[in-house]
This record gives sequence, C-alpha cells and structure tokens, in this order.
Amino acid sequence: GGLTGPPLLPLILMSAPKDTPMQLKYSLAIANAVSTAWQTWQSGLTGTLSYPAFAAFPGPVAPPMPSIPMPLAAFSSPGESQFSPSTLKSAMEANFANPIAAHSSELFDSLAKAFNTVFQMFKPMTLVLLVLGTGPIPSFAPPFAPVGPVAGGSALPTPFHFLTIPLPPIPGPTGKYLIELTPFKR
Repeated sequence: GGLTGPPLLPLILMSAPKDTPMQLKYSLAIANAVSTAWQTWQSGLTGTLSYPAFAAFPGPVAPPMPSIPMPLAAFSSPGESQFSPSTLKSAMEANFANPIAAHSSELFDSLAKAFNTVFQMFKPMTLVLLVLGTGPIPSFAPPFAPVGPVAGGSALPTPFHFLTIPLPPIPGPTGKYLIELTPFKR
C-alpha cells in the first residue's frame, strides 16, 4: 500500500505570505508541518480496491483493468494521526522554534484545526478510481478450468486516481467564514 505524490511544501509556499522575513518564517513552519504530515499519510495509505472481473477471468493473465470507484474514506493510514490538531500544531511550533512569538500559538492552533476539518471533509468527498490492476490466474487450465481468479495481482503505477467534489465554504459560529478555501490574495 501507499500513495505517491508530490511534496506539498512548494505548492503551499507558492501562495503563502512571504514578503517579510517573519511572514516567510511562519509560512515555512506551517508548510513544512503540513507537507511532512501529508507525506507520512500518503505513504502509509492502504485499502482494498475492487476488481469484480478478477473473480473469474478467462485467461492466464488478466489485462490491466480499472478498479471500481471507492471513497477515500474507505482507506486508512497510520499517518493520519499527524493531522490531529494537537500534533499538527506541535509540528508547526517545533518548525517555528520561537515559543514566545506573539500570537503564534493561536495561529498554529487555528490552522491545525482548520486543516483537520477540511481533511475530514476531503476524505468522503474524494473518490479513488481508475487504478489499473492486473495479475496472473494460476488456476487457469483449459479445458478443465477455463476461468479462474486473479492471485497476487498488482496495481500499475499510473497517475491521477483522485476525483474530489469541490468543498463548500465552511461558515463559522458568527456566520463569517472561518476557513478560506482559496489561495491567499492581497
């Protein structure tokens, strides 16, 4: 199991505030924490994909076939614990390395909670689909056994297997939006 994707650090830093040395320091602390947590989560992602045609295939090897779409929430990763608000906040604070900076604790706390909230919404709204699988059919022996199940199959390393429904804005208790789902703009 596992998922391979690009590190999020450069993607986050593209739109993070970095006009001043302090903005850059905050942005690096946040981006490093989120990117590291994401890499840990994705590398440990496991689950069972569904290939109904692999139950009884008429041939010695099943050709590459797409999996049945499944919600990402059906998969698990021990790395998901890195997204708990307290763990993510601690990582941001450790990266920032300035425990007495004004409002840093509150900023990291709110960002960690926001990231966790959006991530928990992302999982059920994201489908894992079109993962190409293939594998041998060791019991295939025509004419006595003209079909058989795939045993020891594998997924082919092809990109783009997530389809995410756009996330709606998340209103806060006052009706104002607490979480902005668009890049930082001036």
